[in-house]
Amino acid sequence: NPDDLPGVVVDNSSAELVGEWKDSTYAKSYVGAGYIHDERTGQGTKQVVFRAELPASGEYDVRLSYNHADSRASSVPVTVTYPGGEDTVALNQRKEPNVDGLFASVGQFQFNNDQTAVVTVSNEGVDDGYVIVDAVQFVPIGKTAIAADDAAAPEEQTNDAMALLDRISEIETELSGLDE
Repeated sequence: NPDDLPGVVVDNSSAELVGEWKDSTYAKSYVGAGYIHDERTGQGTKQVVFRAELPASGEYDVRLSYNHADSRASSVPVTVTYPGGEDTVALNQRKEPNVDGLFASVGQFQFNNDQTAVVTVSNEGVDDGYVIVDAVQFVPIGKTAIAADDAAAPEEQTNDAMALLDRISEIETELSGLDE
């Protein structure tokens, strides 16, 4: 279930499909109700475009879910579009995904919560196996992702910091009294 996974997960059922993709549940490892594959046809004409509205700006680990097998493609182009540009990573789907056997990390990227995060999987240049597409996951890295709603206005942060410093001074005074 995508809702049980960390971060933001976009299933293939919510993605934009370019070209004809085949639904499947043959391999039992997948997110949601199944996955899709390119049927090893229409090379260079098929794409799956995942779009996500991320809740916070910051750095995210971007992951693609697929099930691995020897019949899979060895160099699937996965393109991540982010405010700083666009990077394409070649993913070997013959190898087991490196995150819980379900997702493979394609890299860490900086995103803004006011811009749509986009990941595109295609079968461009693939001629040695099936391209499998299941889901994309965006997992925030550390504390770098801060929701806009959670970020207090600067003057509120200053007031909170001053109140905290006052309380620390009070505690230090109390502790120094204990030493005497």
